[in-house]
Amino acid sequence: MEREKYQIYIEGGDCSGKTTIGNNVARDLNISHVNELLLHPESNPWGTMQGIDTNHPLFPACLFRACIWDIIHYNPQEKFVVQISFAALRSTAYQAAQLEFDKSKPVCHIFEQLVQYSPRPPNSFLLHADIDTRTKRLLKREGSNIDRCSKDDKLILANPDFVDCMCEHLKKISSSLGATIIDTTDLTIRKVTGIVEKFVAGDGTTVHMVAVTTPNTEIIPAQPIQPDLDILHKELARYAKFLAKKHGMPESLVERITVPFKKEEK
Repeated sequence: MEREKYQIYIEGGDCSGKTTIGNNVARDLNISHVNELLLHPESNPWGTMQGIDTNHPLFPACLFRACIWDIIHYNPQEKFVVQISFAALRSTAYQAAQLEFDKSKPVCHIFEQLVQYSPRPPNSFLLHADIDTRTKRLLKREGSNIDRCSKDDKLILANPDFVDCMCEHLKKISSSLGATIIDTTDLTIRKVTGIVEKFVAGDGTTVHMVAVTTPNTEIIPAQPIQPDLDILHKELARYAKFLAKKHGMPESLVERITVPFKKEEK
């Protein structure tokens, strides 16, 4: 099996099964590296303001920096990898959902440009499940520890319509980049794992299921544009300054978010 077949990307809303399926695929195909940059703050430091409240006025700027970090650290040439989530795609979907639910909130169009830089692994999948199924999975997984689950997971319970809207935008973005969409609502973990592995092995044409939507072969997604860190840093600085001025935040906070990217960050 050629090297590029081992570059696998699995995206999905919370409780869609992406982490479980990703780990299963990695185990079955003997891939030792499972990359979860977005899910590990210690690897993806959210700018330089670790643990910042998502309601903080400058949070979108921190998130933008995290998206840049996510993009520039994806280097599949070095290893076989299962990549679970890309910050840029999830963040763009989140901002699009925000616009639908609250027209008064500033729309972070700045995130949309990051989609063009996002990697396009040859085996890309978007896992989806209806909101009721994801809610049941969350409650079953967390049990009596539901109060300790992540903010993203809590959002499923607090605002399921918003989460569902965000996931629909994530499906649209992923589909436009050539991902295979798998509805996991009525499928077992083993079944979904098997479907992904069939596509990776080149046997995707044997999968005939309503729950699986393959990309339009007439639409071949272009290769991602190589990001220019200087340009992205200027965009980050401009955006952070705009937010700070809008909310009357001190310049010192902007400086903490917009420190230049270090060489080892490239």
